[in-house]
Amino acid sequence: MKTPEKRDRIAEDLAAKIVVGALPSGSRLPSEQKLAEALKVSRDTVRSALLVLENRALIERIPGRGTFVRQLRESNPEQVITFLLPCAEILADRIGYRAAMVTRELLCGAICEAGKRQLRVETVAVSPSNRNDDIDWLSLRHLSRSSRVIAYSAWYAPLFDFLRGQGVRTALVTLGKENLMPLGPGLTERSFRLHDDSLILARTAANFLRGELDCRRIALIGTPHEGMPCIREHFDFCVPMPHPERVFHRSAADDREFRSALRRLHEHHRFDGVLLSAPYLHEYDYTAGLNDNLGLPSGVRVLLWLHNPYEAVRNAVCLTYDFREVGAQAVRALSGGSLPGELIFDPTVQPST
Repeated sequence: MKTPEKRDRIAEDLAAKIVVGALPSGSRLPSEQKLAEALKVSRDTVRSALLVLENRALIERIPGRGTFVRQLRESNPEQVITFLLPCAEILADRIGYRAAMVTRELLCGAICEAGKRQLRVETVAVSPSNRNDDIDWLSLRHLSRSSRVIAYSAWYAPLFDFLRGQGVRTALVTLGKENLMPLGPGLTERSFRLHDDSLILARTAANFLRGELDCRRIALIGTPHEGMPCIREHFDFCVPMPHPERVFHRSAADDREFRSALRRLHEHHRFDGVLLSAPYLHEYDYTAGLNDNLGLPSGVRVLLWLHNPYEAVRNAVCLTYDFREVGAQAVRALSGGSLPGELIFDPTVQPST
């Protein structure tokens, strides 16, 4: 990992701890040397990460005394963005890998954008048990018509009537099948939805495979909504992922069976380009190419669909969403005048690394 990436990850983790109160206002941080030893990075990397936090006004350095978490002034609701969490544990990656990663990315983007606008982001864990039928309503008692809330997924549907009743300005982020769910009267003129669009995903992938990679016969294998007619129009054929019941391949035999299934698909359809959901192989040989790991001929151009950018595979071109930018979009919209009703965020193609 490059130093700037290490710096940004350390700054993000420390910022998250400050925002949720794990590092309370006024507390003293360990010395740069101790942080470097604990995090197994260089002291220069730690110093750069702390500078990022200082520029965000999250910490302050007092000569001769040390580095401290800044005392946060009491803010009125119009200076605060409330970011809802299902429970505190989601920030520790212990509940739902994809949900945790997307939540962290959205929160990071919201914090960065709010800082530019002199706003503060607070996080509120709404359930002690990560169940939406076990809501801690007291945690929401401070929300009012002046409040602005960001929520990720329809998991928060039981809160919609409450948010509507309080007149809270709400940004709801949804993905995939959730976009098709009727959300009832909980979404009003003081709420809006940010969501992806499967048709745009398909069109972006198909244009990249045909235009940038010069493919003539392209396949869609195992991505969301591959059965929708409007999606199929962009590809020469669409099939489900082999063995979709396996979220993770747990043995070398699973890997071999998956590769054999992909080879059979290629032998039957003879495609030269494919959009493929990134498989969780039991073993990935980083000394070999992506096609060797998938069991596909070297001439097939592969575009991997990623649920989140942390899944990126070395030496592979990937299609994903920039959830940090989505978090920033939510803050920008909530900070403006009238709400947009809906915003669609587009996928991005990440080149091979």
